[in-house]
Amino acid sequence: MTLKKALEITPELQKLKDQDPEINKLLNMAQKVEGNARHISVHAAAVIVGPDDLVKYTPLQQETKGGDRIITQYEMHACEDVGLIKLDILGIANLTILANAVKIVEALHNIKINIKKVPLDDKDTFELLARGETMGVFQLSSGGMTKYLIDLHPERIEDVMAMVALYRPGPMGSIPEYIERKRDPKKITYFVPGLEKILDMSYGIITYQDDVLFMAIQLAGYNWEEADKFRKAIGKKIPEEMEKQHSKFVDGCVEHSGIDRQKAEDLFKQIETFAAYGFNKAHAASYGVVAYWTAYVKAHYPVEYMTALMSVEAGDTDKVTSAINECEKLGIRVLPPDVNESLTDFTVVDIPEDQWLPEGRARDLGKAIRFGLSAIKNVGASAITAILHAREGSEFQSFTDFMNRVDLSKVNKKVVESLIRAGAFDRYGNRAQLLAALPIVRDNAVKLSKDKDSDQVSLFSQDSHKLDVTDRLPDIPEMPLDEKLKLEKQLLGVYLTDHPVKKLVRIVANQISHKIDQLDPTLHLNQTVTLAGVISRVKLVNTKKNNSKMAFITLEDDTKSIDCVVFPKLYAENPSM
Repeated sequence: MTLKKALEITPELQKLKDQDPEINKLLNMAQKVEGNARHISVHAAAVIVGPDDLVKYTPLQQETKGGDRIITQYEMHACEDVGLIKLDILGIANLTILANAVKIVEALHNIKINIKKVPLDDKDTFELLARGETMGVFQLSSGGMTKYLIDLHPERIEDVMAMVALYRPGPMGSIPEYIERKRDPKKITYFVPGLEKILDMSYGIITYQDDVLFMAIQLAGYNWEEADKFRKAIGKKIPEEMEKQHSKFVDGCVEHSGIDRQKAEDLFKQIETFAAYGFNKAHAASYGVVAYWTAYVKAHYPVEYMTALMSVEAGDTDKVTSAINECEKLGIRVLPPDVNESLTDFTVVDIPEDQWLPEGRARDLGKAIRFGLSAIKNVGASAITAILHAREGSEFQSFTDFMNRVDLSKVNKKVVESLIRAGAFDRYGNRAQLLAALPIVRDNAVKLSKDKDSDQVSLFSQDSHKLDVTDRLPDIPEMPLDEKLKLEKQLLGVYLTDHPVKKLVRIVANQISHKIDQLDPTLHLNQTVTLAGVISRVKLVNTKKNNSKMAFITLEDDTKSIDCVVFPKLYAENPSM
C-alpha cells in the first residue's frame, strides 16, 4: 500500500485532503519522503564481495555509530542489483560449545574426538533425541521441536535434517504427517507419478526447496535456469511472474509427464504454499549435521558437554538455569563455587561415591560440574587471578589460610563477602559463621601483610607454614534457607542449593500442563496452557483508552521465567493478585 494508492481507493481520505489544508500539506510532504530509508542501519553479519574495488560498484562510507568499519551506501537489494555478492556470515555459539567440550574430553580422558568423522548412525545419539534430552542441542532444543522428536524417534541423519527444514511457519503443518509415514510405511503415498524419485527420503512429503526444483525439471520439463526462476518467483511472491510460472508448470506437467491437469493444478498450490518458507537442502543438511554433532557429544560425554555449555552461556541466567535443570534430569550434580576447586569457568570435578546421584549415567558416576569463579557477581578477573595464583602449589587449608595468602588489595572485603554468600567457602563452615568471622580474620590478615611488607620478622612468623591458620568461627546456626537462596540468586543468577518454587510446583504438579521452559511460541500459539510459579515482578500501568489498570508480570517456576500481560478486564476480576 502506498499513499497514492490509498488516496485512489479511499474517497474519504481524498476528501479530507481536498478540504483540510493541514492534511493536504501533510500528505504531500509524506509522499515526497515515502519509500526512502529513514536512517542508515547495518546488518549484523553481512559481507559484500565484488570482482574489483567496491567503490566501482557502490558508494561507500564509514559506519555512522563510530568505529572503522566501511559500509555500503546502497541497501542490500541494490547491492545485488549492481552485481555484488551478499553473504550473511553468522556465528553459532553451539560450535564454540562443541569445540570446548571436545577439548575437555581430551584433557580428562585423553580421547581426541574428530567431530567430522563421528559415525552418523550412532544409536546412543538417536536415543538421546528420542528421549527429548535436547537442551543445548543445536536447532533441536525448543519445546515444540523436542515434542516432535519424541514422537518421531529419529533413526537416521535424514530425519534430523528434515525436522530442521520442516520446523518453520508453513512446512510445520507437514510434521505430523511426516511422523505418521515414518512410523507406518504403508501410509507413504506420492501425490503424482514421478515424485517417488524426488521425495523417497522424506516419505513423500515436500521438505526442501530442492524438491520444488526437481519437480519443475523432472515433471514439468524445465531446464535448470528456468527452474531457478520458478523458485525465485514463488519464494518472493512476484504476482506477474507467478502467473506465468503457474501456466508454464501446469502445462509442462500435462505435456511432459502426462499428469492430469487438475492434479497438476493441485500440485502447484502445494508448491506455492511450501516454497515461501522452504529451506534449501544444503542449509538443512549443514544445520542437521551440526545438530547431530552436538547431540553425539552430549550423548557420550554429557558432563563435559554441559560444562562447556554453561561456560559459554554463563552470562545468560535463563540458559544456565535450564542447563542446571537438564543436569538434574541427567543425574549430573552441579556444585557451588569452591575456592579450592573452581577455576575461572565451569569445570568437571571428581566427587566421592556418597555424593553420586542415583539416576546418574554409568559412564559419568563420580563426576560433577563445579561453578566457575567468574560466575559470581562482584568477583572480577583481577580477583580471580589473585586467588588462582595464591592457590598454586597447595590448596587453602582454611578460611584464615585463604585470607593470609591472597592479595587483599585485589581480593577485597566485597569480593570475599560475595564468595562466602555464593558458597565458595562452605567446606570451612556455614555462611553465617564465615560472614561473622570475616572482620576479625581480615584485620589479622591485613596486619600480617603489613608485617611482611615492613620486613618485621618474629620468632613465630619466620615461616608462613608455621602460622596458626586454624579457623575460630563463632558457634552460630546457618542463615535461614530463604535468605541463603536469595543471596545465591543475587550473586550467581540462579538458585543452586534449592529452588523456592520447587515445593509449590510439586504440590500442584497434577494440575499444570507445562513447565515454562517447555513452552514454544510456534507450537502453543492460541492454545490454553496451565503453569505454576511465583510472580517475581509486577508493573502496574493505566491504559490510555479509559485509564483502567492492567499489569505486566514475570512468572517464574523452577525452570525459567516468562513475561505475562494481565489485561484490564482480568485485572479488575483479580485486583489483589
